Amino acid sequence: MTTNYTTLLEAEKTKFAIGESSVFLLNSRENKLFDAQAKLYETRAKQTSAAFKVIQTANQESYYLNLINQ
Repeated sequence: MTTNYTTLLEAEKTKFAIGESSVFLLNSRENKLFDAQAKLYETRAKQTSAAFKVIQTANQESYYLNLINQ
């Protein structure tokens, strides 16, 4: 989603440069991109947390420590 919103933002910037868009539309595209990025980072954090919990539950502390140190 972030890739798509980035593409849309760049296209909106191009439209703005030639006079076919407005600052409101640029801000709207930027806000949607920021929301998508925040959701992406939140999802990645949840996935990482879940993976570490699985490793800890499996009592594989050496593997867990290797992941942290990479």
